[in-house]
Amino acid sequence: MKKRIRCRHCKADVVSTDFDGQPLASNYLYKCPEEKCGRYFWHRNVLREFDRKNMRSKENKEKEDNICKELKIPEQSKDEFFVYVIKLNKKEGDNKDSVYVGETNHHPLKRYLQHLRGYQKKTEVTKRGYYLWKIESGYKTREAVKKREKELAEELRENYIVYGGH
Repeated sequence: MKKRIRCRHCKADVVSTDFDGQPLASNYLYKCPEEKCGRYFWHRNVLREFDRKNMRSKENKEKEDNICKELKIPEQSKDEFFVYVIKLNKKEGDNKDSVYVGETNHHPLKRYLQHLRGYQKKTEVTKRGYYLWKIESGYKTREAVKKREKELAEELRENYIVYGGH
């Protein structure tokens, strides 16, 4: 019997999908079907595809690109930047939930995958990344996205332990 997978945010039943929510057998990417939720998360099964001893290898980059293409994750844009928030698993002893705030010109799902596989390592996300909580898009310059990343990190500090956010 196949184990049920639940959304890491709202706990609804989920199935493995591509970016558009179309079911797939790969068991790598999950998108919550609930309209009010819609969160994405990577299942750690995806890490089996990568050589974890050589994170920056050409082969790992090619595998990452192929996985993202297969899952229809939008490609990198030279004129659009994103701010994203990844919800982290709670550490024992923490009195608040934790998040990681970052910025990228890759699609945030691709950047989240890079974090998980240890490329451009951010230890908290690599070890504790739970789901992609928030995406903000439409920033046209590196300066604008860095400014928003810092602002968002400050906004979240009242209620969360915040990593990243420069």
